[in-house]
Amino acid sequence: MATDIQLVREFKSIGKDHLGYQGQQLAEFIERSLSEHKQQVARIQAEEKAREKELELARIQAEEKAKEKELELARIQAEAEEKAREREHTLAMERLRLEVEFRIGEESNERPESPSRRLEDRRPIQISMPMFNDKEEIVDNFLTQFEKLALIQ
Repeated sequence: MATDIQLVREFKSIGKDHLGYQGQQLAEFIERSLSEHKQQVARIQAEEKAREKELELARIQAEEKAKEKELELARIQAEAEEKAREREHTLAMERLRLEVEFRIGEESNERPESPSRRLEDRRPIQISMPMFNDKEEIVDNFLTQFEKLALIQ
């Protein structure tokens, strides 16, 4: 571009010297046109830069949104897995309770209701606990009961 300006200036001086007033007018017109062209090029380049920045910003925002959605999906999946584990645990405990009730019924020569019927009732099991004198006896008894329940299952 610098060479264009030099050429226009040379043409302007030549036009003034050899072509007179019309040559000078033509040189000034070319100089103005070149200046306007440079301004247009600068404006277009600035607009392109702004578009590139907007596209980059949009890309970054899209990536952040995708990461947020991935995190949300992972959180939802973790919650669903936790609920499934809780349901499995609840069902296992219910089966264990029913099995204990059934065995207690067998030991006392009673015929309890069917396990499926008991599951519908969902009545809590009533186990009488003997009185203990200290905490160690309570813990020992609990562990013994828990081990028995685990063996039944």
